[in-house]
Amino acid sequence: MFNKDTELLEIVEKYPITENFFHLFDKPLGHCILCENLFDTLENISTIYNFDLDKLIDYLNLLAIKMSQ
Repeated sequence: MFNKDTELLEIVEKYPITENFFHLFDKPLGHCILCENLFDTLENISTIYNFDLDKLIDYLNLLAIKMSQ
């Protein structure tokens, strides 16, 4: 599953539905995370945008599990 070293590209490549999740942040941040940070890791994203890294990883892993069923 995903961890702090996983790049956004890897996530959306394996689970395209996660694009919708990341696009939820576009308006509040004023730009597209996937456009600006596609090659960043979850750890970098969390640092840049002050996201809770553990919650972000947990949510994405849960979403990936649901999509795999």
